[in-house]
Amino acid sequence: MMIDNEFCEILEYRISESLSNSENIEMTRCWCDGVYVPEMQGVSSITRLNNIKTEAWIDEGKVKEKKEDNSNMY
Repeated sequence: MMIDNEFCEILEYRISESLSNSENIEMTRCWCDGVYVPEMQGVSSITRLNNIKTEAWIDEGKVKEKKEDNSNMY
């Protein structure tokens, strides 16, 4: 198993897909904007512990703002 940029990109898309399919309406507005490639302790530690710790950046969807002329901007 190789944890590299390609793996993290695939994980990013899977997280975004899960967010958009969430039953929580607030979460459906969010998407994953990247996953940090973790420092690896070795493949044996992944298979032994059955987990990988990393960080993901989550952004909110388009937020409604008021423009100066009181019209809505998305």
